[in-house]
Amino acid sequence: MPQAGTATDSTAAQSTASGSSAASSIGSDATAASQTASPRMPVADIIERIHLAGELLGGLDLAAAGASDLARIISELRRLESRCAGLGIAIAGMAKKLGEDPDATLLGRGQVSGRRSRRESERAKLADDMPDLADALRNGDVSGEHLDAVARTRKGLSEEERSLFDELGPELAEDAKKQPVDTFAKKLRKAVDDQRADHGLTRLQKQRQRSFLKMWDDADGMGHLDINADLERFAKLRAAIEARTARLAAAAKASGESVTLGPALQLDALIELIEGAQGGLGRPTITVLVDHETLVTGPHDHSVCETSAGVPLPITVVHRYTCDGLVQVVTLGDTGLPLDVGRKHRTATAAQWAALKAMYAACVWKGCDRPITWTQAHHIDHWEHGGSTDLDNLVPLCSRHHHMVHDGGWRLVLRPDRTLEIHRPPADQAPAGHPHRAGQPPPHIGPATLWATTQPDRQPARPPSRTGGTRCSNA
Repeated sequence: MPQAGTATDSTAAQSTASGSSAASSIGSDATAASQTASPRMPVADIIERIHLAGELLGGLDLAAAGASDLARIISELRRLESRCAGLGIAIAGMAKKLGEDPDATLLGRGQVSGRRSRRESERAKLADDMPDLADALRNGDVSGEHLDAVARTRKGLSEEERSLFDELGPELAEDAKKQPVDTFAKKLRKAVDDQRADHGLTRLQKQRQRSFLKMWDDADGMGHLDINADLERFAKLRAAIEARTARLAAAAKASGESVTLGPALQLDALIELIEGAQGGLGRPTITVLVDHETLVTGPHDHSVCETSAGVPLPITVVHRYTCDGLVQVVTLGDTGLPLDVGRKHRTATAAQWAALKAMYAACVWKGCDRPITWTQAHHIDHWEHGGSTDLDNLVPLCSRHHHMVHDGGWRLVLRPDRTLEIHRPPADQAPAGHPHRAGQPPPHIGPATLWATTQPDRQPARPPSRTGGTRCSNA
């Protein structure tokens, strides 16, 4: 054991001596180099070092890393990425010095997108004006995205504003070292607002000028919607979509439906918001339900005076509405329901919609809270199978539940008293899609499970006495 220790000490001494010798040699070389021109590294050595770094990274094994270790590893990896981004800036600068196109040089052999090469070129241009940020990037203290945030901010400035902004370079470099990119971007916007002393008004005005909405169809028939909106209008749009998405998810969960939060549900929410706004074109539309006697002579024991959502209103408010509003008269037959229109119209008439609003405050589906103004009039007996556009064949369904009936195999049964039965599709029946819409007869539906029944929110003034019988839908 002592001999082993002696050997180890001896080896360590040799290593120390060797290290000292190497240090002396390096020091001598550095001194000599400082007295002469700095030698240039051969390109072959540069490429060899890059290959070596890649091989070392590719051979890393994370099996022994714990949860706390991963944070340290990713931190060092981010620093390495920043150093690589700094090297990219140096390459772009050298390309420009040699009279080459920096974008084309950074594009290389096409391993990256043109968008990325242009972004790296923008970083190189920024480095010339704000060298403190470029130094922080090369040292691995900030990320390339920090420089991207600065570049985006500078684009919206006038020449004079940009000159003043660039003077903040050292301060911004220190902030970028301490702050995540999103926080740093907010700092940049505040710096510009403080510089202008207008609390962001100029920025908002310029954002409005750059805002747009584009719509187009691709070769596969998919529709695309591209919106660039200023921060104020985008905040409103985002809040409305997120709130509607949350309500859709909660309603689906309450009724036992399976729903996945994400882009698809957000699109459903946007569609419902648009559908719900259709009645608001031009003069605002407010539907008020009031019986004729109440409107003419005042309230009585059986008065009906409420909004289509069932919110009671004082008759004085209704009188005020009628001063500058349109009064739509719905004529009732001897059944107490609005007269039917048969197959003269495919879609529900205005009078029928008024009647549906008189009976329903929301989608007819059990537990659904989508308001009546966000629904479509669904034919229990499908129009394409000879079903008529009569009130005893119509119920209001929101877009989601409309699709479940037409595409998911759910079956609706409407009784003469307007009790609606909702039947689950048989367990062995896959969704039928749209074969009956292509002119084929509807698929046969075997035994189905009664899932729920619903009643109108408000019953008609007189009980129906029609003899048409029960209506059934086959999806």
